[in-house]
Amino acid sequence: MKQSQQGVALITAILIVAIAVVLASALVEELNLDIRRTENLLYRDQAYMYDLTAEYLASNVLKEDRKQNNYDGMSDIWAGIAAPVPVEGGQVTGTLMDLQGRFNLNNLSP
Repeated sequence: MKQSQQGVALITAILIVAIAVVLASALVEELNLDIRRTENLLYRDQAYMYDLTAEYLASNVLKEDRKQNNYDGMSDIWAGIAAPVPVEGGQVTGTLMDLQGRFNLNNLSP
C-alpha cells in the first residue's frame, strides 16, 4: 500500500512542477510582449515628434521665403532637399513640393 501511495505523491509533485513551469513561461512571454508594445509606443511618439519638428522647420522656411519675395518658384530655398538631420537611430530629411498645379480628385465627389 505504501509503494502505490509514494508513486501518487511523485506524480502529484511532477504535475505541480509542470503547471508552475507552464505558468512561468506564459508570464515571461506576456512580459516580453508588454515590453515590445511599450517600446513600439515610445518609437511611435518619437517619430511623431520628429514629424512635428519637420513641419515647424518647413513653416519657418516658407515664412522666410515669403519675406524675401512675393512669388514662388523652383529656385526658392524651400524647393530644395533638406539636409539630413542626425537623430538617434538614423537621420531625418524631407522635401517641400508645390501641389498647386496638381489635379485634386476630391473635387470630383459631391
